[in-house]
Amino acid sequence: MNFKERAIYVLPISIITIAIDQWTKYLAVVNLKGMPEIPFLGGFFRLMFVTNRGAWGSLGSDWPEPARLAALIVIPVIFILLLGTYMFWPKVKIRKFELIAFSFILAGGVGNMIDRIHAGAVIDMLWMGFAQYRYLQTNVFNIADVAIMIGFFIVATEWVVTSVKSILRK
Repeated sequence: MNFKERAIYVLPISIITIAIDQWTKYLAVVNLKGMPEIPFLGGFFRLMFVTNRGAWGSLGSDWPEPARLAALIVIPVIFILLLGTYMFWPKVKIRKFELIAFSFILAGGVGNMIDRIHAGAVIDMLWMGFAQYRYLQTNVFNIADVAIMIGFFIVATEWVVTSVKSILRK
């Protein structure tokens, strides 16, 4: 697959995902900031405005600034650059499902990195689960997080399918 063929998969997914992520974050700032959470489906799904200086579940939000900067900006930027390079490196044989999965991961990383660099924190606004059961709920998240999870789900699904096929051939 050449550069142009790869770009046909990567660019639309990445640009649309980043645009939706940033648009929903803008809407959260305009409509949810300073407001009480808004429950849907009997409270199973909630909209709320949260800024997160850390990673998933606020991990690292209270770390000293140099450690937080390294773990939440420098390392992810390096990962994003390496992933983007890998996706377009001419000698890498990459399958379409991998390009699609990596495009979602890349876009999610870029979407959250825009927030970290621009605002010093990631804007989150979505929550799902049962509040009374700690292990049956999510942390507050955003569309960039969803994109990253979609990418990992695609990769994991392919790995499971390939593994099962391999076992069944034996």
